[in-house]
Amino acid sequence: ELHVMRKQYLDGSIPTGFQRTAMVGLTGTIPFRVPELGIDRDLSIRQLSLEEDSCREVSDVGHRITYRTDRLGMPLTEMVTEPEFLTPQELHAGARLLAQLARSTGKVRRGPGAARQDVNVSVAGGRRVEIKGVHHHRKLPLLVHTEAFRQLNLLRVKSELERRGLTEDVLPDPPAGLPWKTSPLVLDAETVLADSNFPPIREAISRGDTISAIKLPGFGGILSHPTQPGTTFAHEITDRVRVIACPRHYPFLTHSDAGRGGLVSRHWKMLARALEADSGDGIVVLWAPEEDSATGVREVLIRAREALTGIPAETRQARPDGTNGFERILPGPDRMYPDTDTPPLPIPDSMVAEVRAQIGEGPWEREARYLGLGLDPRAAKVLSVAPWAVLFDQVAPKEGEPARRLASSLEKRLPFLMRSTLGRKARTAEELPDLDRLTLAVRALEAGDLRPEALPLALDAMVLDPRRPVEDILVRFRPRPEDGAALEEEIGKAVEEAGGFRIRSLEAAVRWAMGRVMRAFWGRVSPLDVEARIRELMVPKFHREEER
Repeated sequence: ELHVMRKQYLDGSIPTGFQRTAMVGLTGTIPFRVPELGIDRDLSIRQLSLEEDSCREVSDVGHRITYRTDRLGMPLTEMVTEPEFLTPQELHAGARLLAQLARSTGKVRRGPGAARQDVNVSVAGGRRVEIKGVHHHRKLPLLVHTEAFRQLNLLRVKSELERRGLTEDVLPDPPAGLPWKTSPLVLDAETVLADSNFPPIREAISRGDTISAIKLPGFGGILSHPTQPGTTFAHEITDRVRVIACPRHYPFLTHSDAGRGGLVSRHWKMLARALEADSGDGIVVLWAPEEDSATGVREVLIRAREALTGIPAETRQARPDGTNGFERILPGPDRMYPDTDTPPLPIPDSMVAEVRAQIGEGPWEREARYLGLGLDPRAAKVLSVAPWAVLFDQVAPKEGEPARRLASSLEKRLPFLMRSTLGRKARTAEELPDLDRLTLAVRALEAGDLRPEALPLALDAMVLDPRRPVEDILVRFRPRPEDGAALEEEIGKAVEEAGGFRIRSLEAAVRWAMGRVMRAFWGRVSPLDVEARIRELMVPKFHREEER
């Protein structure tokens, strides 16, 4: 059965307020082989689902979020693995495998933003944290390493607070109402800071914002404890306030561990006296409109109390530098519930059999087959998930040199050709070049009528001049009776010209002469034979120069 569920979306990115998710499959495995990491096992897949995409956020200022609807309703497939990755490198390899599996079907969109990864991270003693919005699997190793580093530091913060004897009852939630009126830990600090020259405070007073000071008992030095590269525990609080209280101006918070660049020591001493705080306590100053300030104060106290339990279960947003920031509290299972409009849909066994018959090879099976054709491991892996793998299989080159040359030519030339004006007219890689024309060129290579190094040039010519007969293209690369004498003459000229240059290295002189000669003879003569003849003529000249 296909089960359709609703997942609540409360941020406005889906107009209905929920996302439909269809559960397609549960439990399965795919081969996970990465010899360089010593991995030789199966990767467990927890579930496969189909869901609709939400809107794309383009700005978030204060209480207004702006979305674009160009993604809304797009069908997405989601593969969820079991928690089996133990290192950042394993995760990277697993993400690549899932991407290759999806691409090998030929039924998914490719390109920037077409695939997005959400990754769950936890360390021993911690809790699961979800990081969203990873647009490329190359970012995953740094991202999860940094998140593990953050969680480890949060556990260190917890350990230090426990050593200081702090318990949750020292940070109770303020009673209902405005916190600076109901909680002894919160102070309306406008009077105390009225003469401050700190620019954000001066601007907040001129706007009529409420300025609050919050005492965090026992948190002295904790707010400056590093969590991620370039960030401290105070950023954990700032992120929470930014997302939940939605202040419209930035910065909106400073703290007693901030050092220079904030309030002067006189004002910190005045706030400490007013809050009855000592050197072992931390103080946070927050400014925003009254309602936002009240929400922000509560979040400061809540996040500080969560430090006593270790790592809060959160959904966090990936940043380009590998760090991450708070996005929302991690939702529980109640967020998803059966769709009230769509009952479970029975799937006939005949449909399952039909789909299974159309699946074809997995990328790992293709890779093994290509290795059997004589391709090196890297070429086999790249070709197994390349969009032109179908074209390679349709041409069906012989194993050995023909297969290696065709795979190399497709990999090196097709991406460039598909980006050209002519290539963009093709809907798929199989349409560029024409299958029959390419097959004729490969058969000529197998028969010995075309030199291996000529195949990429022939491929270019077939794509750039699609109306030209293949035989007219191949004849350019076939040996001619006059090639022997003409080649000898060109080699002689190149060696003579190289002798007139100030080339001190024999290897540099040979490379220059090879480029000079092979321009006219590429594909018709053996590069190795040309290089040997150039060396034969150049070595005596270089010996005479050395004797001088």
